[in-house]
Amino acid sequence: MTDKQAQPAKPVTQNATTRYLTKESLQKLLEKLFPGQTDFKIRNWLQMKDDQWSFTAPTEVKELEETIAGGNEARHSRRDR
Repeated sequence: MTDKQAQPAKPVTQNATTRYLTKESLQKLLEKLFPGQTDFKIRNWLQMKDDQWSFTAPTEVKELEETIAGGNEARHSRRDR
């Protein structure tokens, strides 16, 4: 493989700590950002709260908290660029 060939991006694990975020709404947002993917390994990383989620996506989701709070489109980065 040459340097000019793109290497596959490694999945990125992130945390989302927005209040009142449900697992279902996070799943829908991620499916919108990454069409065709459904397995984001969403898990509750703080067992006592329902709004502390960890997930794995194909690339980093930038401005996730603002997107969830404001309803704007999130951007995801490509680490292989």
